[in-house]
Amino acid sequence: MILFIDSILTPYQIARYNALHKAFNGSIEVWFQDSGEKFRNWKKFKNIRFKYEILNLFKINILGSDLLNIRINTGVIAKLNPIKHKIDQVIITGWDQPICLIICLWAKKNKIRVTLRAGSTLMEKSLLRTITMPYVKWFVKLFDNYISYGTSSSNYLVSLGAQRKKILNYYNTVDVKYFMSKSKNDRKYLLKKNNIKNDEFVILSNGRFVRRKQFYFLIKVFKKFNKIYPKSKLIIVGDGPELKKCKSLAGNLLNKKIYLPGFIQHDELPDYYYISNLFVLSSSTEVWGLVVNEAMSCGLPVLTSNTAGCVADLIVEGKTGYIFNPNSQEELLSNLVRMYNIFLNKKRMNEMGNNAIKHIKNYTIEKNINRMKVFLKK
Repeated sequence: MILFIDSILTPYQIARYNALHKAFNGSIEVWFQDSGEKFRNWKKFKNIRFKYEILNLFKINILGSDLLNIRINTGVIAKLNPIKHKIDQVIITGWDQPICLIICLWAKKNKIRVTLRAGSTLMEKSLLRTITMPYVKWFVKLFDNYISYGTSSSNYLVSLGAQRKKILNYYNTVDVKYFMSKSKNDRKYLLKKNNIKNDEFVILSNGRFVRRKQFYFLIKVFKKFNKIYPKSKLIIVGDGPELKKCKSLAGNLLNKKIYLPGFIQHDELPDYYYISNLFVLSSSTEVWGLVVNEAMSCGLPVLTSNTAGCVADLIVEGKTGYIFNPNSQEELLSNLVRMYNIFLNKKRMNEMGNNAIKHIKNYTIEKNINRMKVFLKK
């Protein structure tokens, strides 16, 4: 049996682990540290086919930050010891929670192969990262091998002391086939429902309204853009502590040019992608950016901040999108202008959308699993 230790249960995790469950003939089990996150109010999950458990949890939130949560999962060793004879491999996601170290050391003690799955990149610079660096380097070297989110996280693992030959690029992705399938509603109907005209340029973003997503920054830039190109609209899907502030900034453009519909359930998201022409990820820091995978699966070109972990693998400048500095309003504005001019050229716009779909087909759950099967046999 392969035991996975992961963070939270999400629709993305369900698709991933359902596929792993099938590929490994049911011989996987997943332990989640937490049942979810604040401001992500997903409905009750359905169609979970893999065996899983939500661990007992005591959570500490530091300074109210969405990045600084310490999860204390109790009773883990007592759960592990009776089943250790069944476990052939342990795969642990991340190093920022106590359970990651506890289970790694337990696996080493019991001579069970242990793999680190990591997504962090060199772009995630912070005081906390600097302070904890000696520990992280020590921790990384405990593992037998590594699974990275992609090129950027592989490079970071190497900088921490991991051997490149022991790293698998298991690209962070979504259920591409699900998002690639047609929306359940007709696009003309969706445009009419959302009061969007066919010749309007619709910009979409999606995520939690927290500081690092920089939706405040995106709205500021869009307001400048909309003055130049009034046939444009901005939709930002999600909820969070910054939502009220963003609504205030939108001012008289709210519900006219800027739409902030709140949290949208996973099965309704494709509708928003299919009424949009461009996706923007404006985060100041982003481990990967799964919303980029979603957008590309729906045929959208993407503007992405250069800090996102997905950039090295998903963004081919001029073909699938463009990259910008998240500290520069001018750079984002110039890229929006560039994309608007492409939008006016229907052939060029369709070409970028088709490029996005073609490229994202290389980053599917199924292809990841095929790579993993070979990797774990080494």
